[in-house]
Amino acid sequence: MVCISLPYTGIAPRDATWLIAGPPIAGALLIALSAVGLPREDSLRRTGIGMLIAFAGFLLAIPGLVVGLALGATFT
Repeated sequence: MVCISLPYTGIAPRDATWLIAGPPIAGALLIALSAVGLPREDSLRRTGIGMLIAFAGFLLAIPGLVVGLALGATFT
């Protein structure tokens, strides 16, 4: 809900580029911050890895969608 509301508040740009590039960058920064030795390093590392895995899932969903469309077009 935060990501959806940010463009309307003027805090984030109205294009979707930051939504795609944001999670891997934020994930990498959180992993780097967890290596510094802050008090909540386990939580930072888990959140950063979760963001990187979510971005990888997004990248894997694109070829899955294309393959699904190709299979659907083949059998119709």
